Amino acid sequence: YDFDNNLYFFPNTKNWTEIKYALIAPSLPLFYKLHSGDYIKCKIDFLQTPCVVNEILKIDNPVSKAKQSAFSYSLPQLQFVPKLCPIAIGNRVCIHGLSFSGQTYLCNSFAKDFATQSTVIYFSISKKPEERINLEDAEYFFSTFDVDEQSVAFYFHVLCERAKRLSALGENVVFIIDDLNTLFKCIYAHSTRNHHHPAEIVYSQITQQIKRLLASSGNFENGSITLIVTINDDERDIMLKDILENVNKMCNTHIALDRKAFMHGESQFFVEDDTYTESIRSV
Repeated sequence: YDFDNNLYFFPNTKNWTEIKYALIAPSLPLFYKLHSGDYIKCKIDFLQTPCVVNEILKIDNPVSKAKQSAFSYSLPQLQFVPKLCPIAIGNRVCIHGLSFSGQTYLCNSFAKDFATQSTVIYFSISKKPEERINLEDAEYFFSTFDVDEQSVAFYFHVLCERAKRLSALGENVVFIIDDLNTLFKCIYAHSTRNHHHPAEIVYSQITQQIKRLLASSGNFENGSITLIVTINDDERDIMLKDILENVNKMCNTHIALDRKAFMHGESQFFVEDDTYTESIRSV
């Protein structure tokens, strides 16, 4: 991860323990072949403070896959997607509804289906332990509700770099973030606690971050980034609510959920009239 013009190594443990990192010295032979978002195998000198990577053994870059033309769906709960809101590769998808309307259930479903077709990076934030799924074919970062704000904010930055790096290497990446409300609140809490910024500045920074993330999605010459995010519509923070509504506007696929239908176990828990993919009409 690139920070303050230095490269740092962070272990890919995915268990949300205390963040440990090691500085990567520019004197190492493979240093200038590294990019933010790479996976590496390395040796670390733990006697220095901070720890230092003293040997890079291998840079693990994936082999580019054949470029796919479209997504396919095998799970029954996703059969409505190609009919009502077809997701093209490189789309920006917003799943929204009241809290506990099935956002995580849909994200888990997309991750399982798409992991066999694309490279899936799944960031599942502040969940109940029983909401964790087995997802061996994806880069799955799952946190329970007791994780500190710094870890959430940090991993968001790292995974953004990872998604962009993989797409640059020719991968079709599906980047799933469940849920934006909690993510933004964690970034806000971390920034105000450590940097003492007023709310207006922090929310402005969050807006720019999400705009850059949304703008990085798309179908490129080699790879692609398909972004799937979830939003809780019953947000009470007025400033945050405005940001989340703008995120939905910047997406081109919208899936609206019905909490009552989901809680009652109905197979159709989406709001049909508000579930659609925008079509671009030529002038």
